[in-house]
Amino acid sequence: MDIDMFSENCLEMGITLPTGLTFFYDETNNIHKLSIRKNELGYSLNNTKMEFVLGGVAIPDGHLVDPGPMFKKCGLLTGSHTEVKSKSFFNPKHPFLYNMGSKRMTIFLNWLKDEKIFIHYTCTNAFYYGLVDIVDSLIFNNLEQGEVMSFFHLKMKDSLYHMVLDREEDVLKLMNAYNYPHVTDMSNFSKNLSELLWDYLSNKNDDPDMFFLECMRQMLKYVANVEEDMPFIKNQEAGVLADCFYVDYIERMGVAPECFHIFDREDKVIYECNKKLVQYNGNPYKNYKFVDSKDEPLIQVSDVVVKMIAEYVEFIENVDYDLSSQNIEKQQLDNLRILKELIDRTESKSQCMINSFDPVSSSRRRWAALDALFECEQLE
Repeated sequence: MDIDMFSENCLEMGITLPTGLTFFYDETNNIHKLSIRKNELGYSLNNTKMEFVLGGVAIPDGHLVDPGPMFKKCGLLTGSHTEVKSKSFFNPKHPFLYNMGSKRMTIFLNWLKDEKIFIHYTCTNAFYYGLVDIVDSLIFNNLEQGEVMSFFHLKMKDSLYHMVLDREEDVLKLMNAYNYPHVTDMSNFSKNLSELLWDYLSNKNDDPDMFFLECMRQMLKYVANVEEDMPFIKNQEAGVLADCFYVDYIERMGVAPECFHIFDREDKVIYECNKKLVQYNGNPYKNYKFVDSKDEPLIQVSDVVVKMIAEYVEFIENVDYDLSSQNIEKQQLDNLRILKELIDRTESKSQCMINSFDPVSSSRRRWAALDALFECEQLE
């Protein structure tokens, strides 16, 4: 699998690729496989635990960083304990803001800030990830209308995702009936999905975003009538929408191909990377390795970072992206400010170091809520 396409996409958007960094990774919320069985997923579509996060810290080449003293200052690495886990910072018995205001998180975040470390991550909504291949198939299938709508593909994907939230049972039944994403009867699948969209649209006349679903409905009708192909929803494992997220690992290499990447060991991902023959510029790509987190303290740091991002995502969506409605204590606010500064630092280095395979309406609002919190503070 060539990683060139990921770097080329960034360059086409005018984004500078990061160089001179070593990336360290861990992951959280890996459900490993999301499958449709008997018209059910096994997970609620509103379950934010389906938000897979892969990321961690990036260290400038030649910059020596030792998190050991910081961990000891946090009261960790004592006795026989030689590895730090994110649960030492994010106690599942306590809510996000409580954990963010802890002494340990204060020490940890200030250490990241003072050491001039970059944080990085990619977030993936597992169901969205598997669903939007429908849109990509329609747009990138050499259809005339697809070439026009490619400029609005994120809005189309967003609208489709929210339609499915509203019609979950009907859509899962349709997917199951046609072995999605291993669809062999493309004409009837497209016909039935277009009819489902029509039924949904007939009750949403006052919503301007329905324009994008109507465009998709027309494209599906075209596929149904001419028996056109939809390349990304065929020849896949029937019923499987996401499997171990190995593509996220490969995408991370692709957006920073000149850097070195050190991942926490995941045997299924290692197998897939070897199977796919990861390549760059036509040659085997060798700027990565997998190691045991016990042997690499910066992967342990990365574990805390990705857990922080995942917990924030869950928290902000549960409060409907409104931080102003929360009773935020001073230390919690100070630590949220450092988190924002760390994100700003990373984006000033390269915007491709932070990525999201999520509905655009969700991903943009998450961090806009944090921006709005400190804008309001400045106005007071």
